[in-house]
Amino acid sequence: AGVLRYPYAHNATAMGHSALFTGAVPHDSGIVANGKLLENGSYTSYLQDPATRVVGGAGPADRPSSSLASLEVPTVADALLADHHDAIVIALSMKDRGAVFGGGRTPSAVLWFDAKSDAFVTSTAFAERTPTWADAFTGVGAGGRWRDKVWWPLDPRWLEAQSLPAGDLGQGDFHKLGRTFPHDAERGEPAPRAFVATPFADSMLLGLAAAASGQVATERRPALLTVSLSATDYIGHVFGPDAPEAWDQMLRLDRELARFLDHLDRTFGPEGYAVVLSSDHGVPPTPEVMKARYCGVSTPDPYERHCKAMPVRLFESQLARVAEAAADRAAGEGTWVLGGNEPYVELTPAARGLPDAARAALLDAVLRALDDLPGVQAAYAVERLPAVCPD
Repeated sequence: AGVLRYPYAHNATAMGHSALFTGAVPHDSGIVANGKLLENGSYTSYLQDPATRVVGGAGPADRPSSSLASLEVPTVADALLADHHDAIVIALSMKDRGAVFGGGRTPSAVLWFDAKSDAFVTSTAFAERTPTWADAFTGVGAGGRWRDKVWWPLDPRWLEAQSLPAGDLGQGDFHKLGRTFPHDAERGEPAPRAFVATPFADSMLLGLAAAASGQVATERRPALLTVSLSATDYIGHVFGPDAPEAWDQMLRLDRELARFLDHLDRTFGPEGYAVVLSSDHGVPPTPEVMKARYCGVSTPDPYERHCKAMPVRLFESQLARVAEAAADRAAGEGTWVLGGNEPYVELTPAARGLPDAARAALLDAVLRALDDLPGVQAAYAVERLPAVCPD
């Protein structure tokens, strides 16, 4: 049997969605990370475009929004509109990077959840106002309607029957959402940010998708509706795939999708639409689960996740500190590292502007230091990347 290799290293959301909707790997699409570091070290969406503005239910706001300016290839939606100029294209997600690639460059509507507005928004790159059919979802504070419930297990007996691991599973506390049931997003700090890591975010998004499909049904034109359900991603990252929250989310999502498909049956007829389901990436087990259940013990992992080395947690801030210390030793005291930006450690303009020999020495020192960290298999300089990823 051959070995399946992906021709790129980083399989996070932005790269996954850009690949799904363009067929291009990051090297060709230009989408190489979820976010980017600004010169002051702050983090923002990779799609943020300072030439745009956020557009909510009340119109444009005075802060930058997102666009496809960084995308270097055409999308499925672009191809559809090239062949069918009157086609309807609507793209929806809780994340900008989950929506804009599905919408392409000239969508009928593209909307994503904005925690600052607690509502769905778009960008002046795509429209000057949000569509009227989405009014119930785009007014400031609209998300509060979906936070009127505390998240308890939907079916405790079913959850208990799954023989889930017990003890410390490495769960996080995402904006004060809490590490174990029950979870009350309304008590989050802030509540709209905690909300996205609950199943109720899917409920809101699919409510918006139902409104969008209703709009499509009023017009007899070709249509593409893309919906990126983001709660599974947030919940997997926050709680881990072995946690009760992740299993409860799968059960809830299955029921939410069934209701949405029933809605499409009623709206278009069972033969009146086609559905493609995909995922953008998986979620690795937490180090705590791997250590307790699958590393150094005889209990097999039911999902065939192999434990080649004792897992550790790596933080972007830790990588940046190690890299900065190594750079200081190689080039003298300075500010050489901008920060960590999964899976990258980015250098400052000062480091990138060093003479060739000095920059090479700095890179060598940083790579050696990162290579020596437990949990790091290998570190590479982007300018020296191998043609094929090693084993």
